[in-house]
Amino acid sequence: PVFISSYALLDADGHVVLSTEKSEIGRDESNRDYFQKTYQSGLPSLSVWYSEKSLYFSAPVRNENEAVVGVLRARYDAAFLQQLITQHSGLGAQEAYAVLLDEHHIILAHSLYPQTIFKSLVPLEVTLLQQWQAEGRFPPGEPTTLSINLPEVEEKLAQIREETFFEVTDVQGIRQQAAAATMKERPWTVVFIQPRSVFITPINQQIRRSILMAIGVIFLAAYASLGLSRLITTPLSQLTESARRIAAGELDIQAEVTSRDEIGALAQAFNEMTSQLRDMIASLEERVAERTRDLEERSAYLQAAAEIGRAVAATLDPESLVQQAVDLMKERFGLYYVGLFELDGTGEWANLRAGTGKEGQAMIARRHRIRVGSGMIGWCIANRQPRIAQQAELDDVRLRPPELPKTRAEAALPLRARGEVLGALTIQSDQPGFFTPDNLAIFQIIADQIAVALENARLFAESQAALSSLERITLERARRGWQERLLRAGQAIAVRADGHSTLPAPPVLDENVRRALERGEITAEVDEQTPGGNYLLNVPIKVRGTTIGVLRTYKPAERGTWTEAEVQALSAIAERLALSLESARLFEETVRRAEREHLVTEITTRIRSTTDPQEMIRIAIEELKQALGVSHVRITPQRLSPAITETPSSDGNSPQE
Repeated sequence: PVFISSYALLDADGHVVLSTEKSEIGRDESNRDYFQKTYQSGLPSLSVWYSEKSLYFSAPVRNENEAVVGVLRARYDAAFLQQLITQHSGLGAQEAYAVLLDEHHIILAHSLYPQTIFKSLVPLEVTLLQQWQAEGRFPPGEPTTLSINLPEVEEKLAQIREETFFEVTDVQGIRQQAAAATMKERPWTVVFIQPRSVFITPINQQIRRSILMAIGVIFLAAYASLGLSRLITTPLSQLTESARRIAAGELDIQAEVTSRDEIGALAQAFNEMTSQLRDMIASLEERVAERTRDLEERSAYLQAAAEIGRAVAATLDPESLVQQAVDLMKERFGLYYVGLFELDGTGEWANLRAGTGKEGQAMIARRHRIRVGSGMIGWCIANRQPRIAQQAELDDVRLRPPELPKTRAEAALPLRARGEVLGALTIQSDQPGFFTPDNLAIFQIIADQIAVALENARLFAESQAALSSLERITLERARRGWQERLLRAGQAIAVRADGHSTLPAPPVLDENVRRALERGEITAEVDEQTPGGNYLLNVPIKVRGTTIGVLRTYKPAERGTWTEAEVQALSAIAERLALSLESARLFEETVRRAEREHLVTEITTRIRSTTDPQEMIRIAIEELKQALGVSHVRITPQRLSPAITETPSSDGNSPQE
């Protein structure tokens, strides 16, 4: 019978990608030791899964760089071990039987008591048993129920290197003679057991026969264990070697099919899987190479687009922006020509603003322009969408400027920003069929970036102009405000502080003070009228660029001249004083404006309190006299007779208008 359950190929994640058992394809076996040991160590391994009654043989699969990329495994029905043990159980002597134990002293095969298969000689350690049961490797149950409880056999096997022949009690409580040997290629143990009654014969004969029989049993057991070991491992070793060579890159290797049993079926399945692996790797290499080329091209396009985007975003001068953009596009994408057209103020013509090479300079020199709706550029602007000519000579709409005779493919892309079309970008190649969906998408992104940058540059210029105008208006208003404030004061204002008091003082307007007022410069002088000559410093007080006063201070001669730090400190004080004075003036102006508005509101309310026109005029005259502080007010109605309504002065003087 064929004992091979399945033959499968696992990828680097432990998933079954190919299997002779279709139900296993896609199953995750990454948590199993035969995958983990082989994948991590790169060496073949053998693992027993007691709950499945199966043996798993695994070998690494390597790529051309000797890196492990997967695992090749075969699942073997453990019943073949029982069959082999049963067939060889009579080799030792009559009534003898054989037992095969793994490294944990779990019975893998028993020719006399098959019910003990997959039970341990003594209870397993609880931790190990729970781990195996959690992995699904061992059937559920308590350690005592999963053991045949033969501690004497366990003790004898622990001393097998010193004594291979010993006497034990079997599961039926019968004393038996046993011989054990350890397999060379696996840490498994083969035990041949013979009933003790064979030795209980007449003492004289039995002693000699027993000695000879014991020697024969030992030799036969060793020979049988060696033969059994080779019978099991030799075909698998050959398959493992074939798998290793395939993993090393020799995909033309074929496993030799020498029998029709399960080993032969395994070799046949191995050969079929090798063929499938060759086809799959060849197809995969082609797809990887194609994808790599596509990714490299896209990466280059995106990198160039990012570089162009950074360049145009960092430039606010429209002229240098457009020329830099077209030059970068031609260089980075290997184009024949790139030009940028911008709509004029009428919206009827698209003027060439920038072009690459001598061709672009020549067309700009002759002021090349295209009417909207004409040619590919005009069509693109009028229809607000790209126009592509993979074979330029076949496009009936396209114009053919004499400066560009080598154009074989052309794309016209609209420059769109904030919902408006600002112009168009012409991209030309000397190769027909140059444009693809990928590079067209990149080119349109660049066109949109250029359009947004142009619009931002225009808005920046407008905002700068508006800001300059606003600054001029603000400065003029501040200058006029201070002129009016000084006129209302009637004279120059000066305040003197001596550290004890702050008092009004006559203004000092010598040559240095006047220079500080007129030029807005800091001036220094020596006061010759003081003993030793104090050092005077005049710091202008500026509001929005207008000098409104001077901060004048002095320093005793014995303390030396003014230092740079002291001058900077006084300049900072003057700046803060200017801000405070300007805030006070604005507050005063706001209060006056509010008082005027309040007065006008009160006069209007009183006038509206009556419906008689004469009474309205009278109230208006009285309110205006009181508000303006005059003695006479005259109101002259329009389009009427020159009647004058007036309120005469108490002193008889003529009225004041």
